[in-house]
Amino acid sequence: MIKKVFEEKISVSIAVIIGIIVYRLSIFYIIQPKFDASLVHGIFTNIIFTLNQSPLISVLVSTLFILIQGLIILRLVDYYDILGKPGSSVLLSLGIFSSIFPETLFINHIYLANTFFLIATYSVFQFLEKNYKKSLLLKASFLFGLSALTLSEFYWSFVLMISLIIIFKSVKLSDIL
Repeated sequence: MIKKVFEEKISVSIAVIIGIIVYRLSIFYIIQPKFDASLVHGIFTNIIFTLNQSPLISVLVSTLFILIQGLIILRLVDYYDILGKPGSSVLLSLGIFSSIFPETLFINHIYLANTFFLIATYSVFQFLEKNYKKSLLLKASFLFGLSALTLSEFYWSFVLMISLIIIFKSVKLSDIL
């Protein structure tokens, strides 16, 4: 069991996750930033306002979203061999760079949209890999739609999804709709 932990480098990933949490909380307590409500848009505006009423909960939830995004990116990079085997450096970089500006310590619509977008991208990769299961395409379409409703700049994600499917598979119109 212990050998597996060291071979799979699980302990390094856990240390990076704990490091990101401590890093973001320490920045929050040192800087003590204020939430700017004018920066929030999209369909989850009320939820974001509610979460940001308690700054500590907002920082913890935004850290959770960053960790989810980092783990999805790490999974995509490792499984599909996009950048070789970078290890936990992808997760660490995302955790550090997402804490540069004080406003990014709070939960916002960009974290939600990026998380939906990354899960949808992962679903598209699974769709292409697992014999074109329509349920994965539906899941990807739904999540691309949520990301577009959360952040209007992600409306182009539908074009990305359709072009990915057309490039990698000859598809019927019923598969897309």
